[in-house]
Amino acid sequence: MKKVSLVILLIVCNISLTVAQQKSKTDKSELRELRNELNCTLSAEQKAQLQFQKKLRQQHLRQLKVTFSDQQYKIVENKELSRYGKRMALQPLLNEAQKKMISAHKESMKAERTKLITTFTAE
Repeated sequence: MKKVSLVILLIVCNISLTVAQQKSKTDKSELRELRNELNCTLSAEQKAQLQFQKKLRQQHLRQLKVTFSDQQYKIVENKELSRYGKRMALQPLLNEAQKKMISAHKESMKAERTKLITTFTAE
């Protein structure tokens, strides 16, 4: 009896995981569609601003990586850690200069985002 109930429990868990994975894929595809629709409605100037923000993020990341110690660099290069896992592992290892660099990056990105948002019209 215990084996039967265990098998049923495993089947139910497997089904719920499959449904959750399908929902996740659907959510991602819906987000992708919304992003594509948004890109079609952006002006050339807005697209240029988004491209500039992307390049700015990449530049800031390169500047930050140059300051990494060997231990920090190993965490970043670890393929087993998720993006969140890397962030949580790096957080306690950051020195004050790196923390200031990150906060300056956040401020500049916030200013760029605000510039972009002001170009949007209510439709």
